[in-house]
Amino acid sequence: MSSRALRVPRAVGIGLVPAAHGQRIIVLIVDDSDDDDLAYVLASKNAAPNGYRGAWRAQVTGERLTVEFRLARRDDDWERLWTYPEPGQGIVNEITAHNHRVAIVPVIGDLSEFVRDGERGALIVDAEASGAVASARTIIAASAAP
Repeated sequence: MSSRALRVPRAVGIGLVPAAHGQRIIVLIVDDSDDDDLAYVLASKNAAPNGYRGAWRAQVTGERLTVEFRLARRDDDWERLWTYPEPGQGIVNEITAHNHRVAIVPVIGDLSEFVRDGERGALIVDAEASGAVASARTIIAASAAP
């Protein structure tokens, strides 16, 4: 797979689902139709999750919070970045409270295995609690205070 210039598309959706073992997973639904490298990674049953890492950042515009998720392959220059505006309090709480898992899921495809097993049909990576998103939430709260 080749390296590709960093694009900043908006994620199609974001959600929070429980996993079989009790740890919740943030699901980031992305459009991989114009990205053959990403489509290959998402479709591959051999994509080792420990070969990837993920991290959250935030942008604040007025009182609007946009979260950014960066997916990168370790020891490589391959990475992808997605944004999602106004993700909702439950998602923000999960991102900021503690370490968690993020599932990158294609918008088109059979998600039944992911829904049933929480494994196939997605690339699942570990992410640390985000201080940047917590700080952004504090800025928004302070600007909204009378």
